[in-house]
Amino acid sequence: MPDGKTVANPAELKGWMVKNIDAVGRSFSEHFLIAATGRDLSHIEKQEVADIVRKNTHPQHGMRTLVLDLLCSDTFRR
Repeated sequence: MPDGKTVANPAELKGWMVKNIDAVGRSFSEHFLIAATGRDLSHIEKQEVADIVRKNTHPQHGMRTLVLDLLCSDTFRR
């Protein structure tokens, strides 16, 4: 893991991901948009990603909502 922690099984991985949901969401979102657009993200686009991830950390929002918000983002639509 980026913080140096090692995980021994899927349950520990899930626990780490839940504990670090902002970092996981940001990393997923940035990589998703880089793959979708075929280019690196600008500083402004990374700010947009951070805003989208922050909005989607509420327990009622899941991966589906995050992906839909990314698809509706200015970064994706350009």
